Amino acid sequence: MKKSHRQQIPQSYILPVKELLFTAILILFAVFESRANDPEFQKARRFNKERDLLLVQFDCKTDVDDLQTAAALVTLLADAEFQT
Repeated sequence: MKKSHRQQIPQSYILPVKELLFTAILILFAVFESRANDPEFQKARRFNKERDLLLVQFDCKTDVDDLQTAAALVTLLADAEFQT
């Protein structure tokens, strides 16, 4: 019978790694959240009817994602800002 050369990672190492990963994810969310409230960033994200293209894709199956996409499209088209 062959012995495995893989070493087991001690449990004492796993917990700090999980905490470090969780902290890194929290920092990323905080950075993106602070950027989302920036007026210059919001100005840059505005849809320009003259320059931007809205591409919507539906496939032949009626999946949940298609229903959500259709609902989002109807919501966008109902907004007065997107009327032509």
